[in-house]
Amino acid sequence: MKNGEQVHAKDLRLIGSGATADVYRLTDDTVVKLFKESYSEEAARYEAGIADAVSETAIRAPRYHGIRTIDGRVGVVYDFIPGDLLVARLLAATPRSGIALIKKLAREHAAMHDARRNAQSAGLPSQKDRLSFLIRNAQGIDRYRPIILDWLAAREAGNSVCHGDLHAGNVIVNENVYFAIDWMNAYSGERAGDALRSYLMLASPFIPMQLSFPKRLAFVVYKRALAEAYLSEYRKRTGLRRKEIRAWWPAIAAARLADRVPGESAWLLRKIKENLWRMKGLTV
Repeated sequence: MKNGEQVHAKDLRLIGSGATADVYRLTDDTVVKLFKESYSEEAARYEAGIADAVSETAIRAPRYHGIRTIDGRVGVVYDFIPGDLLVARLLAATPRSGIALIKKLAREHAAMHDARRNAQSAGLPSQKDRLSFLIRNAQGIDRYRPIILDWLAAREAGNSVCHGDLHAGNVIVNENVYFAIDWMNAYSGERAGDALRSYLMLASPFIPMQLSFPKRLAFVVYKRALAEAYLSEYRKRTGLRRKEIRAWWPAIAAARLADRVPGESAWLLRKIKENLWRMKGLTV
């Protein structure tokens, strides 16, 4: 299929679908992430800018090939990466194999943070701007919001390439090589905050599928084991201390609240309260 050739979504093979976009196979080598009609063109072009910036780094991610409009919907064209989502492999793995898979993710994440030490020049937004926007839109934290925003504003600007939402559902495994996808939340900033976000996603009590109580309990235990394995391996790879990463709990948890994930709010609020003293020495 040549660039510019007339094409319709109904003629393409749907290979994935989410809340904001559908992913279609465009050619043998490319896919198009076609945003829903309710998604603004401005937001789609924002992702395209992020994708272009990431493509200029040494990070393993699907290469960006431009914007394409199909049936009035704006799409972003990427390399097609065959393989499985890491989350599928984790669900099929034994606990021991799952730990090995998540440790590899931690090593890949650390390597991502080292890929380019001047991420701002790559055109990525700042961590402070990205997190501050989310924190201002989070609900239920009026008492804590000023403290968190002041702490964030006082941080030195980091320059690591940060994915902003790196979890097992955003990684394609191709012949044991990991490719990070869905860079919409990427920013330039401190790597400790990005690592804490990935840890949060693993440790979260949120479970997206219906399970019986015994299986649900076992799954929560498995997730927590993966979270601790991830954090231990990441710290081993980077030399960061646990307290350097934990200091980000209030900011990252507050930003996550803006996603309004079912069953997660109470846990996130508890994490904010438990760790706020790391910012101001307060007991709440």
